[in-house]
Amino acid sequence: MDLDANALTAVLREEYGLTITSVAQLSGFYDANFRIDTTAGSFFVKVYGHDPLPVVLFQIDLINTLYGAGLPVGRLCLTKAGASYFVFNDMVGIVQTFLPGRHLADAPKTESLFHNLGETLGRIHASTDGKRFAGEAWKVYPWDLKQFDLPVSHMSGVEKFLNTKTRAACQLVIEEWKRSTAQFDHLRTGVIHNDFHNKNVLVERDHVVGITDFGDSMRSWFAADVATAIAHFDFDDPQVLNFIKIFLSGYESAFILTDDEKVLLPLLIKMRAVVVLIEIPKHFAEQRTPLYEQFFTDAARVLEVDMRSVIA
Repeated sequence: MDLDANALTAVLREEYGLTITSVAQLSGFYDANFRIDTTAGSFFVKVYGHDPLPVVLFQIDLINTLYGAGLPVGRLCLTKAGASYFVFNDMVGIVQTFLPGRHLADAPKTESLFHNLGETLGRIHASTDGKRFAGEAWKVYPWDLKQFDLPVSHMSGVEKFLNTKTRAACQLVIEEWKRSTAQFDHLRTGVIHNDFHNKNVLVERDHVVGITDFGDSMRSWFAADVATAIAHFDFDDPQVLNFIKIFLSGYESAFILTDDEKVLLPLLIKMRAVVVLIEIPKHFAEQRTPLYEQFFTDAARVLEVDMRSVIA
């Protein structure tokens, strides 16, 4: 989503009293994300493209909860009037302190990094387990694996973007999902990040130092969050299967997977790949950016891997 950066900075000056020296737009599919540098430091700004205020308030409460639990999330900044959000062109936005580090995608991959990555996700789930959040509301959202029927219903409209092999692989996953519907009732639910991948995680020296972009967060299956993280690993890396095992070990050091979650995790990973392969061309077929192409290629690669040999 493109916004007028000059108009946005004017609103931020008025609402937050910031003296802005530079503005850089960051990547984002549905929302507009920015880094702003000011005389008081650097900040992350998100303007929500679709989410109404109750959903944003839910995300604000989640961010505050994780920040209070000592997890590496940006501190939410209040307006001069004490509000936790601002309004721009009838859309809602938030401002957080900008986090250090580099994207996981750009960092050297080590076993200790993947253990810490898993531990961090486990700590998120331990912090949200059993809690309710302000503004929490269910929403129709095809990126929620609990609502996998939505992307499945979109399949016929994007088949032209899939080659024969990928289309067949997607269909196999869909058929397995249909056979497994009753098993999903045994999965634990809680508030999840829902987009915990290498563009939303910042790292330094084998440790996660930043978790960003809570725009997809919602109440869903904890195991779906784990699956989403794994589905966005680099499956061309010869060490990826080992990294998955180490990631899961780190996760379970903070939050233990149930037997039902372990059984369904291989399918959930492939379901996430199918969602990417359907929803990205559905919404962004005319914007074939490098990020679009990378996500699309990586998702097709995930469907080629025998996940059950890794997750026992």
